[in-house]
Amino acid sequence: MKKTQIIGLSRTGTTSVTNYLNERRIWIKHYPKFEEILNFRAEYGFSDIPAAAYFKDIDKIHKGSKFVFTHRDKETWVSSVLWKLKGKPSDVLDKFQKAMRVRIYGSADPNREELLLAYDHHLNDVRNHFKNRKQDLLEIDIFKESPENLCKFLDIQFDGKPFPHDNKRS
Repeated sequence: MKKTQIIGLSRTGTTSVTNYLNERRIWIKHYPKFEEILNFRAEYGFSDIPAAAYFKDIDKIHKGSKFVFTHRDKETWVSSVLWKLKGKPSDVLDKFQKAMRVRIYGSADPNREELLLAYDHHLNDVRNHFKNRKQDLLEIDIFKESPENLCKFLDIQFDGKPFPHDNKRS
């Protein structure tokens, strides 16, 4: 089976999709370190901000991967990210986590406007990169869709179970 890469931004369901696929023995490493991404022999795919930040490199290194682009309503996403950032300001992050925030959002402590720009930039960047390879990319909003299309895309049996909603905002 081809490796699966989850290239949505944080708070778009990356944890839920990762857990859903891991339960089906499609191994995904959530929030990999850069060295793990570079390991072309890795037996697993990647998810969350590092995968989103380096999806073009992952595409070159891990040839034949299938890419799942999780996204959600932009306003709801911004609200969720701002809530998450309040609980984890950059001064408590390690060097790699700070670098990932800067690479994706333009700042280690992004404001609303920076987040909105980052969302649009990532959406356009992903769509442009895969515009001639639609068979390699699935866009999914797990807050509105069932896993059935994901299972079809990855050629695995759909068992009728919904996505878990892990890492949910309380």
